[in-house]
Amino acid sequence: MAINNLKTKQKYEQKGRLAERWAALFLQFKGYKILKRRYQNPLGEIDLILQKGHSIIFCEVKARSSLNAGLEALSPNQQRRITNGARYFQTKHPAFQSYDYRFDYLIVHGWRCHHLKNAW
Repeated sequence: MAINNLKTKQKYEQKGRLAERWAALFLQFKGYKILKRRYQNPLGEIDLILQKGHSIIFCEVKARSSLNAGLEALSPNQQRRITNGARYFQTKHPAFQSYDYRFDYLIVHGWRCHHLKNAW
């Protein structure tokens, strides 16, 4: 039973990484510069940290079977974790102190990307 759970977890992890790569390409095509991917900090992980103009964007990426499933997938706890991780990033990168900050959410379903700006 444990082997099946491990295989399932690895399958979802692989799907998530592919979605993050696809989201990064999609956002680069829209003019965003990737600053960090899978940014690890003591408070958790942020999928993508981007820059566009004078804004720093912290982006959560979810791969789901539909847009509706994606809209339901981001929990308040995850939003709090990402917000705290963004504060940590700000303290470690003083060069970006004067930039505007926002939180985006990108849902990948199939080969489609749905980008929600200022999601919270």
